[in-house]
Amino acid sequence: MLENSRVSINGFHLAKNVVQHLKMSIGKLKLTEGDNFDDYGLWHARITGLFAEAGIKENFIIEVRREFRRNQHSDFLNRYLALCRHRNLRTWSDKLPSTDVDVIYLDPRNCSVIAMCEYENEGRLDHLTDNILKFQALASSTKENYQPTLCIVSFFFSYEPKWMAAGDELLTTLENLVKKISEGEIVSFKDKMYEFPPMKPWWLLIVFYGTRQEIHWRYSIINPQGKREEEKEFLRTHSNNISRK
Repeated sequence: MLENSRVSINGFHLAKNVVQHLKMSIGKLKLTEGDNFDDYGLWHARITGLFAEAGIKENFIIEVRREFRRNQHSDFLNRYLALCRHRNLRTWSDKLPSTDVDVIYLDPRNCSVIAMCEYENEGRLDHLTDNILKFQALASSTKENYQPTLCIVSFFFSYEPKWMAAGDELLTTLENLVKKISEGEIVSFKDKMYEFPPMKPWWLLIVFYGTRQEIHWRYSIINPQGKREEEKEFLRTHSNNISRK
């Protein structure tokens, strides 16, 4: 199947397929059962598992949590730290020993990267910006293998209904960041200049939020020029799934 369909698949179609898998599958997860709703570790495992399943359905090789170590990927980590400093993110130390990407889709014919996915337990802007910068650093560090068709950034924002509008604002903020990254830039770090060429993947941004009775999630699909191509919100209750524009 892949040999015949791989040439025709693009970032937009892949993003739509990932969303469709989430729409069909997330209602089957008991995300609001008992005290486990507030267990961020369970959230992370379940959501990243769904992203992995979506890639399997496309017949890709799946890697869950690929780790990048300084003794093996120093150029990437230096670029990553350069971008973090450039954006005034103080999340990581200059002696960062390693970092990882939650889920990677690989072409089974040559193991080139088709998509990369990062999921956060909280919708803190610095963490989400950090995830996007990680993709930018990877794409410039190893151009042959890390020019994905799709980049996915997903997060759990809040389970308070009053924050739903804030979740939409955060999506807009991330869309603007994606647009800026798509333009490329040059950054100075430790007396060295690093060039980050324009990124050309599609982007799928997803926010989850809800209460113990219902789970909302909203997504937007961004084209390589940073323009929003599609947006939709879903509501999942205990008994059914409801989708709405």
